[in-house]
Amino acid sequence: MAKILVSLNLLASPAFGITIGELQTAGFTSFTTNPQTMINTSRLAVEAGTVQSVTLTWSGAPAAGCNNALKVKFLSRMLGNEIRVTADRGPFDVQNGTNTYPIPTVDVAIGDWIGVTKLTDGCGGMRQAFNDTGVTAQSFSDPPTMAGYGRWFAAFSCLLLAVHEIHELVHAVTGRILCDEWPTRDFNAWRLGG
Repeated sequence: MAKILVSLNLLASPAFGITIGELQTAGFTSFTTNPQTMINTSRLAVEAGTVQSVTLTWSGAPAAGCNNALKVKFLSRMLGNEIRVTADRGPFDVQNGTNTYPIPTVDVAIGDWIGVTKLTDGCGGMRQAFNDTGVTAQSFSDPPTMAGYGRWFAAFSCLLLAVHEIHELVHAVTGRILCDEWPTRDFNAWRLGG
């Protein structure tokens, strides 16, 4: 998973003054293998609302532009490091320069991110620039995920083992109370006195 210290050149223009992302007209273009999703982690939604258009700057496309070159994704960070795509719009055609896309309304929550999935090779990329926040924009294979499932599964497995052992301890304590001795345990069963 590559990390780039940049600000994505992407802005979601909302109906109620909510901005996600940061629009840059200068900077560089990232050429990556596709599909690849760039997520702007530096300018997240600071309030809940709706988004009805998206603006981004593209460069490196052929003069005629490219058809079905990108999708816009809205994302939420879940427990741990899991990222969930809450909505996506597109595919959209692109031209070099600033592109604005009216989109069907997307509801966003505080802390949501916006990203762009580049779908085609040989069509340039989204304009990016170093930002003033020191926060990274991140590049993910598509669909975007982080290693949240492995941690979740490990934590759940440990909890399951702990609950199972507590259940078994209840059997042992019951044996001690009723029979006045501690039972012995093997792999399959508890045994009380002879």
